[in-house]
Amino acid sequence: MARIFIVLLFSSVSALGASEYTQTMYRRAVANASNSPSMVLITLRSAKNGVEETVAVTSESLLRAIGLEYHLPARSFGPADSQTIAKEIRFAAAQPRRAFTFSNRVALRQLHLYTVADLKEARRFVGSRSRAQLLRELHYETSVLHMTVRSRKPWAHRIAYQDALAHALLERGIAVGVQDMNGMLYAEE
Repeated sequence: MARIFIVLLFSSVSALGASEYTQTMYRRAVANASNSPSMVLITLRSAKNGVEETVAVTSESLLRAIGLEYHLPARSFGPADSQTIAKEIRFAAAQPRRAFTFSNRVALRQLHLYTVADLKEARRFVGSRSRAQLLRELHYETSVLHMTVRSRKPWAHRIAYQDALAHALLERGIAVGVQDMNGMLYAEE
């Protein structure tokens, strides 16, 4: 009986830790050049000690961080921008395991990071709903999902929790982005 419990426990832990986020989802999100950037799930490796953590960031933030880290030409909304963005996208898409190391402090500041507690709470929220419920809630501005994000004060906590929520949604295989008009998450399906 005890052996069955241990096997079930390890199976449950493995299932919780498994991610449905795919390389195809990542590449599609990185290539999204719209004003409503997609969210991506990446591995951020510390330049100081090599410690890795998986984080969700907007594709736009990732590309800007890459440009800053590797001293690509600054964006100026001119014709050269498309070449710079293309280089950033190629670099991002070519990274094995979606792993990045940034030592440039300005590049790191492009990536809005959230706490482990935010991610734990977001995983609990996402885990309590079916895929259909989550997609429906992403569609309506007045849903519990969006109201939970809006209730966070100050603004920095709101953005951090929203990014943690995006992380949990991506782990469930639900591609999301951030709307340019209202800054809320949307489903890309």
